Amino acid sequence: MTWKYVIWRASPLFLIIMLVSYFAGNGWSAIPSALVAWGTILLAFATFQLVQTVTKQEKQRRGDEQAREKRDRKDRLLNEIIEWAEDILKCRPTLDITNRINLEALPSQQMLEMFLVDSTRWGFNAIKAEGIYIRRIASRFKRDLQDAVDVVSEKLVSQTKLLEQIPGGKSTLSDAAKNRELLNESAIDLMDKAVNLLFNNSQSPS
Repeated sequence: MTWKYVIWRASPLFLIIMLVSYFAGNGWSAIPSALVAWGTILLAFATFQLVQTVTKQEKQRRGDEQAREKRDRKDRLLNEIIEWAEDILKCRPTLDITNRINLEALPSQQMLEMFLVDSTRWGFNAIKAEGIYIRRIASRFKRDLQDAVDVVSEKLVSQTKLLEQIPGGKSTLSDAAKNRELLNESAIDLMDKAVNLLFNNSQSPS
């Protein structure tokens, strides 16, 4: 808003004041009074317009800030889902030869396998526990992401059960390996969906 615009908008009012004063019998001597009255009204109008503009700008700023905070919160949650899927893909047997076990002292290959199975199982159990939080996060997004998290969680439960059953002979390393492939595939699919949402969220207007 410029002063030219304000004056242009207020010009008809000035003419009305002049005409009223002239026909009221004051003649052209009413010009100074009319100018003062017109200036006062002009200032009030300009102040009103300024307040309106500032209020609108402040409302827009708050809206942009809230939208940015919402977008940042979604980014953080999606990144947590992606990190969870990455942890699944990276979960491998943890061997610390110097501090945990002397592998050469193991009496057989079967004992070594059992140690590797147990180490992997504990890793998956920790990831599975975190999955409760991840499912709660996913509930804030579209159904396809929720379904992808559910699939990963189911495969994760199956994997830990298969690993737990190997020592008793109810499952084998081959069974666990096959399920691990399915688990990895579902984790990759989840990551793809979360990354796509992350990209779309970054492209959304403020």
